[in-house]
Amino acid sequence: MRVLLAMPRYSGKVWMPAAQAFFNPSNAGSPLDVRHCDIRYPRAISPNSSIATACFNACWAMARNEWEAGRIDAFAMIHDDVGAQMQWLDILHREREKCGADIISTAVPIKDARGLTSTAIDDLDEKWRVRRITTKQLRKLPLTFTDSDVPGLLLNTGLWLAKLGPWMNEVCFHVPNAIERINGRWKALHFPEDFNFSRDCRKLGLKLAATKAVRVDHFGEHGWSNQEAWGWEKDVQAFPGEMKVPENWRFPDDVTGWLTESEGRALAEAALGKNVLEIGSYCGRSTICMAQTAGMVYAVDTFDGRATPQARDTFDEFNLNIDRYGVLSRVMVAVGTSADVVPTLSEEMGMAFIDGAHDEDSVLADAKLANSISAADSLMCFHDYMRPGNEGVTTAVDLLRRNGAELIRVVDSVAMLKGMDRALANLAGSKT
Repeated sequence: MRVLLAMPRYSGKVWMPAAQAFFNPSNAGSPLDVRHCDIRYPRAISPNSSIATACFNACWAMARNEWEAGRIDAFAMIHDDVGAQMQWLDILHREREKCGADIISTAVPIKDARGLTSTAIDDLDEKWRVRRITTKQLRKLPLTFTDSDVPGLLLNTGLWLAKLGPWMNEVCFHVPNAIERINGRWKALHFPEDFNFSRDCRKLGLKLAATKAVRVDHFGEHGWSNQEAWGWEKDVQAFPGEMKVPENWRFPDDVTGWLTESEGRALAEAALGKNVLEIGSYCGRSTICMAQTAGMVYAVDTFDGRATPQARDTFDEFNLNIDRYGVLSRVMVAVGTSADVVPTLSEEMGMAFIDGAHDEDSVLADAKLANSISAADSLMCFHDYMRPGNEGVTTAVDLLRRNGAELIRVVDSVAMLKGMDRALANLAGSKT
């Protein structure tokens, strides 16, 4: 079988393991005849472009031309940050033939601590949502699995092989985009190009397969291997309602801080399955409480103790604590002030916990920052409400309430509010 092998290099950098895999895809006795196609940039756009779909389609267009000319039978692709074991293409070819698939893709981990892969399951009831398969779920699946084993299987393009035919002229890579109003707020939506390619192929009746038979490393700050399991048990961001407070939830009373156990449990219940923005983490007591149930906690702090009675460096202690309590994979740490860090965050938050500087202006400023990246009508929690010596928090929360925020619950000194859009808009209007 004659194979055109492509590496679309839109990032401008090729990791050495990826280059080695590109030039060593097959052994000498293989039934595959590999032709290399190294496309640094598609000619249709400028050399500085980083448009993935244009790079992928340049490779796909060349494959169409080569297939129509009768020079190839199959097409394979490797990304410039994916390292694979030698003779990986022989393994993909063998696994594809064994299961009778038209397209086979290697399960590649995403480069972060959540343990998600770029192989997913389509949500047939919600066109914008998918459930990514985790590295822990990958261990429980067959070595090679098809859309019969996993209905709605969506493949990634990091390392894949397709047996070509007339169907290839019916599909290309593109990203569906939209802006829709969700819960009263406009939201930008998109669907990844490789998942959309899988959808289009499935509509044409093609059989899809994914495999962990090829050992790969996805390179970023280090190599993330598909032969290891870490992070989440399942993709809780896709279906947060499935999260429950675990029976083994623990209050970290041995971590320095002022949060009470009642407050910690209330925050854990409110954080179920959500992205949580935490402004003010100190040594990690509240972080640990929420991270045991949240999808992800984004912990923002200067880690110099500037808002505490005794300023000191707490960064190393914070990291040791979240590691010791087993929540490292559910915490993204950002060092800096809320004003500098929050505007750089791209994830939408389902909850915020404000526990930074306690003067009125700082609390209101943090509430405004948190609300700018929060889902409509999400919960915002404030620590030290009505606690002596923290009058700035109490004044700020009461001001928000007078301007339309709804007080949902108070647990010890944690005040939980909703309706922040309305309150902040009314407050801004009253100042003008």
